[in-house]
Order: sequence, then structure tokens, then C-alpha cells
Amino acid sequence: MRLRIQTFGPLPELKAWFVPEIKTAQETVFDLKGLLCKGVQPLRNGRFQAKDLILILEEFELLNDSPLTAVRDGDLIFVKVSPLATNEDQMDTEPGASFISGVGSSLCLLFVQFVIQKKGRELRVKLVEKF
Repeated sequence: MRLRIQTFGPLPELKAWFVPEIKTAQETVFDLKGLLCKGVQPLRNGRFQAKDLILILEEFELLNDSPLTAVRDGDLIFVKVSPLATNEDQMDTEPGASFISGVGSSLCLLFVQFVIQKKGRELRVKLVEKF
């Protein structure tokens, strides 16, 4: 099985194919998270653990205890950091940074950048998905 993965902030943005090494039919979504943490460079570099991640398939969260058979060959999995795992040290932001949430955050960010340029002010923006 091969999966398409896409990461979102505070992770570095990444779109890639990922081929998990599935050893048994009893593996779970939590096992997949562990494989991602070991096999995907930005997750490995950030020293993320399986418990730090949220996996989204077709706008729905994949639960840790779900069997890996819930995921099919070619599925697009969105990889996000759990709000419980994020803190200012991991996200490399300064206190008071602004946060935008939502799946349409790219469009929101473009709007914020336009407004900032229009008014000539500097504002630090960090994208975080909250549930």
C-alpha cells in the first residue's frame, strides 16, 4: 500500500508518497503514526511521536484504535500536530503571535498577508489547526 501524505503547520509543508511497512493485519492507525514519525524526515527531525499527531482522511480524524485497513491504497492523509503537543518551543514562535485555524487557512493566510502589506504593518502569523 502507498499513501499520499500532506503536512500542515507547525510542521514544514510536505506533499509526498509514503509506503508504510505493514507487518501484520492487526496494525492500527496509531502504528501508522509511529511509522510516519520514523519514516518522514520533517517528523523525525522534529522528534515527534505517534501521540503528537492527528491523521485526517476525507475531513475526518482517523482514531488511534482503528485498524489500518480503514486506510486504502492511494488515500490522501493530512498530517497535523495535535493541539496538546504544540507549544511555543515546538512551534518556534514568539509570544503574542497570531493564530489562524481551519482547513482553508491558506486562503486566510493570503488575505492576512495582503492586509498586512496594504497597511504596511509587520505581523507574525502562524498556522495551527485546532479541533
